[in-house]
This record gives sequence, structure tokens and C-alpha cells, in this order.
Amino acid sequence: MTRIGRRNNGVGVRLAVGRLDAVDRLGYSVRAMTAQKAPGAIIIAGGTQHLVSVGQTMNLATMPGNPGDTVTFDRVLLVTEPSVKIGTPTVAGAKVTATIVGHGKTKKVTGVKFHNKVRYRRTFGHRQGYTTVKIEKIG
Repeated sequence: MTRIGRRNNGVGVRLAVGRLDAVDRLGYSVRAMTAQKAPGAIIIAGGTQHLVSVGQTMNLATMPGNPGDTVTFDRVLLVTEPSVKIGTPTVAGAKVTATIVGHGKTKKVTGVKFHNKVRYRRTFGHRQGYTTVKIEKIG
């Protein structure tokens, strides 16, 4: 039996109910999650889903806060400790706590505007901002 859940931001997730080989639409396998030694979870941060485990450092979309501040993610789709819990659409009462390590920008990506036959050429650059966080607790 397959169930498709909808979230407030319109992100759909497909999980097979009651099966350990269930895979959501980003390819995270519940069987692989349960094989991890550290507790793991799937969270939504910045509109995207992330597979996290305790002690992991990762870059997320820019969020407010200063280095050293604590951030709590309450939109948890799946938790593996103490047993596998799949949310409908989120796991009730589950939270992931992280600490902000810092902020930064990615490498520059350049783009070009060009109009044929009218000598119009423009180049522009973009650097996407990100926030580095360290996962402290899943619960």
C-alpha cells in the first residue's frame, strides 16, 4: 500500500506504509536509515529535505541567527530511534536540535544575457548564501 502525503509548502512524499524498504521521493531508504549506527532523521529545512544524523555538520539555506545560536527543526518526516517512525506528514512531537556554526556563500556562478543583432551583452554573477549547522540532538 502506498500513501502520498502533502505538506504545507506543497512538497509531496511517497512512503510505503509498513515496509522497511520504503523510499521517499528523494531516494532515502528506510532500510539504509535503520542500518546507521547513529540516530537519523529526515527533516525539512529551507523547503528541502535533508537526511541528518547526530554530530553531522551540513550546509542549509540561509537562516537567521548568529554563530552559536540553537535552531530547532520541528518538521521531521522520519525518525529511526528508538524505532522507525514515519510521519503523516510529520512525526508528532519529534524535534531536531542544531547549533549554527557560521554563514557563508558558495562559489560565484556567472550568467549571460545576449540579444542577437543589437549589440546587447550583459554578464552577471550570483553567490548563494548558506548557513552551516551541526546536528546536536534528535528526539
